Amino acid sequence: MRGRALFVLLLPVPLALAACGGTTTRTVVRTLTVTRTTTVAAPASPVSAGDQRLFAHLRSARASPGGYELDVDPAFFLSGITANAALAADQGQTCEPSACPPVPNDNLVEDESHRVYVYLLPAGSHGTVLVKRATGIAEKRITGAQLAGLVTGTSSLRLFEPLESGVWLDVHIDTVTGFAQQYQP
Repeated sequence: MRGRALFVLLLPVPLALAACGGTTTRTVVRTLTVTRTTTVAAPASPVSAGDQRLFAHLRSARASPGGYELDVDPAFFLSGITANAALAADQGQTCEPSACPPVPNDNLVEDESHRVYVYLLPAGSHGTVLVKRATGIAEKRITGAQLAGLVTGTSSLRLFEPLESGVWLDVHIDTVTGFAQQYQP
């Protein structure tokens, strides 16, 4: 009897295995890595809080310790659909932005308030202005002191076009860190 009881006790295990179909189930996990490359325009230099780039008209400059105080009239320098829609609105035209007629010369400068703000211009800061060369237009690297001279009319440097064409200013909080004259055809 003892042999039979053992047999009876072991009988449910094979039956349980048979109920599973007699096959072994295995779970397989595959890891698929997809690499996507996106291109993001990096700033010309590291940007931190307080950094900004302004398009502006320079109204005046006066000496201050370490450089100059520069009176700046910022404006919007608009291109593309933004410029087209803004010009249409200025002219009282109604159009879908993508269907508005293009602006002349591809750009539109909107000077909303003519309010002047004061920024510090270190004498040793650097930037570029446009000068005339035998081969056409060229950029010339100058200092903040030379830019102040151009603004006040005391510089002998001859520009390709006056600074009224506008200047891009790189600013950190209240200090100009770089500048570049904008060409206006």
